[in-house]
Amino acid sequence: MHESRQIQRYLSINYRYLAKQTEQIRQLYSRWDRGMLTDQAFIIALERDLNIPLTQEFRDAMGKHGPSRNLSFSKLLTALRIDHFLD
Repeated sequence: MHESRQIQRYLSINYRYLAKQTEQIRQLYSRWDRGMLTDQAFIIALERDLNIPLTQEFRDAMGKHGPSRNLSFSKLLTALRIDHFLD
């Protein structure tokens, strides 16, 4: 019983962290999408400021969709593999 509470507490803390991080990503994404951040500045902010490990899938998506700014937020989360934690 005690172990179950620990797991629930861990999941609750982890979910709150991911939700907060997702909001920070959304804010950066919004600035990038409006042309306020270059592709490079966006990538650096995700990696260095938010400490998000960037996947090859994300790098490929940015290479393909970055210049035209046609990467949706949901595809961004999928490429970062964050969407798996929010289901």
